[in-house]
Amino acid sequence: MTTDLMNASTHSHNYPPNPNEIAGNRRPARPSSAQFRSTTPTRNRQHQTTTNGLNTTAKLEQSILRQELDRTGMSTASQKLNGKGKSRLYSTWTPLQDDETNARLFEERRQLLNKWFEKWTDDQRRAALDDLMAQSRPRQLTYTRNLLTKKFPAHHQDFTRLFPRVLSLYIFSFLDPRSLCRCAQVCWYWKFLTESDQIWMPKCLRFGWTTKQNPSPYESNVWKRVYSFNIQALQTMPIR
Repeated sequence: MTTDLMNASTHSHNYPPNPNEIAGNRRPARPSSAQFRSTTPTRNRQHQTTTNGLNTTAKLEQSILRQELDRTGMSTASQKLNGKGKSRLYSTWTPLQDDETNARLFEERRQLLNKWFEKWTDDQRRAALDDLMAQSRPRQLTYTRNLLTKKFPAHHQDFTRLFPRVLSLYIFSFLDPRSLCRCAQVCWYWKFLTESDQIWMPKCLRFGWTTKQNPSPYESNVWKRVYSFNIQALQTMPIR
């Protein structure tokens, strides 16, 4: 009976008894070929399921790795473009690598945009300008402001600072004496121009007024004083 219990404990896996098994050895005997064949489909299904799971995991890892590589490549390409000074945005159908083709396409699109702008009405042009201003960055807005300031200056410039002195004197010569005195109050340079002898001498000679003595070449405003003296003399002259 003891032998039967030992055999029962030894063959707990329901395998048939092995005649070559040594009594007292608790190691289970290897299954027979028939039993191995009966358990093979189950093992194959388990192995196939495990293999499919591993393949799915590997595919997911490969797709994630591919996406990371694509992102890295795009960031590297953008850094290269920014390093070359190409900070503007490119469309998806513009060649990024060929600079010559890119420049040619830009010129074609620029000419096409100019033709469209010429055919638009005033309201359409204003709407297009509003859209451009809304999409522009501070740097482009500053550039636009500078262009407008050059064409339409916010602060009016003094024409006497831009024109030659001869031309400025010629313009002032058309003014009457009262207007010349008012212009002399604008600034010191206008005072210097409006009190010059080139303007007042013709006005004095028109009435036959001359200087009593030859003025010094270093003396200025001589003819204006002559004109002022004669006007005051006419005003104080008694009525006959």
